[in-house]
Amino acid sequence: MLTNLKQLKHQDERLLDALSLLQRYPVSYDADLWIQLALTPVGETWLSLTDQTSEEATQDKTPYELWLYSGELACALSESPVDELIEPLWRSASSQHQRLALDLAGRYGYRLSVNQLDTGSHRIYPHWLLYLGKSVQLDQRSCLKSVFQDITTDQRARISAALALLLLGEPVDLSAVIEQLITLDGLSDEAVAIVISGMAEGEATSFINRLAGNELHASHAVRAAAYSGYSKFIPFLADVLESEQHQTTALRGLSLLMGDALLQVVPLSFLVESESDADNELATSQAVTAIQDWYQAQRGVQRLPGRVLAGRALNTTSLELVARSGTVAQRQQAMRYLAVTVAERGLTDAAALWGGQ
Repeated sequence: MLTNLKQLKHQDERLLDALSLLQRYPVSYDADLWIQLALTPVGETWLSLTDQTSEEATQDKTPYELWLYSGELACALSESPVDELIEPLWRSASSQHQRLALDLAGRYGYRLSVNQLDTGSHRIYPHWLLYLGKSVQLDQRSCLKSVFQDITTDQRARISAALALLLLGEPVDLSAVIEQLITLDGLSDEAVAIVISGMAEGEATSFINRLAGNELHASHAVRAAAYSGYSKFIPFLADVLESEQHQTTALRGLSLLMGDALLQVVPLSFLVESESDADNELATSQAVTAIQDWYQAQRGVQRLPGRVLAGRALNTTSLELVARSGTVAQRQQAMRYLAVTVAERGLTDAAALWGGQ
């Protein structure tokens, strides 16, 4: 069941209140480590748990995303400043701890007290470079440019340097970045979103067509169409709704572009799954037709801007509004657009539990 943003935020607050209450009680050691991590107050015990969790993450037993989410919960629940969580992780000898510190610092716009990286920390070097962009380290632009331009440098580091430069509003050879992303299988959601945020319409179209031409990259093509912001991709995303494999991704993409209009256009039967496959297929077909008709009607009366986010034209004023009041995905993309297009704006990740700053 879908609900409005205020209700979702209220549920988030209730969840944090419940987790805060649970922290007063001992956590069962039979629980998964990431759950113990989420429910343990920040301190020595929490840091010792991260040692165990990092071992699991390294062995692919615990997805790193869960580990990172646990760190976000710890930040949100802690009564102490965020630096009291991030700094001990950064000073740790564990590369997993340092990576977590960099990712959390990037998400919360926090600048680490020791703004340098040991030469032996090559495993987290790409994460360090991206952190420099997220935390608006303008004095590091020349360093980032050198890394990106040096063809002898590790290719993943070059990609991170390029993404960081984009977040600092610096021009980058996007064709070279795209080649590296595809060649190294580095097409993460974040990388695709950052790269396409600064693309002109022709560049974005070529990029999406290239991704769509390879079945391995089909899901990234759908995401890229949404992250691009170009309203001309709304019919494409509507058609993808009929693909069971990519339906959820396409629906999220349409929400990113259309905002509240999506809920007003598609039939309720499409939003509430039926036990009957035939009913679901009919509802999907009706939703696709409804979105296509809405798109043509909006184009006919010239009410649909060429580039949109949450149904609003892409400009600084609307992006600042969406960054404060949109859904998590909309706020996150609004901040990327702002970081790429507005000098010194920086990036605070709206996926963080207190995002939208």
